[in-house]
Amino acid sequence: MDLNLDVFLRDYTDPRWPGTENFLIRHRDGACIFLENIPGTKLTGCCIHGIRPQDCHDWTPGIDRSECLLGLGKWGLKIGSSGDLEGTSENISRFRLFLESIRE
Repeated sequence: MDLNLDVFLRDYTDPRWPGTENFLIRHRDGACIFLENIPGTKLTGCCIHGIRPQDCHDWTPGIDRSECLLGLGKWGLKIGSSGDLEGTSENISRFRLFLESIRE
């Protein structure tokens, strides 16, 4: 798919961002516009992962990030007071298998 800069800026960046050298990707429903539902699941994934911006590449998940804790909740999981992953063994297993499947 060919996409020129003007179309990209119009359709995918937030016009409120004051930058001219850097741009802010639009959000939809509180998430990146490039985050899409994975068919047949309740999961989402980045549809431009292979060409994602450097900031996205540099972003590191962690238990201190509210978006990560929210994501764990969608798996039926949480971080316990000891710092361990808590949930049913089935949910933990499904989550670990998923993590293995997306490792680069």
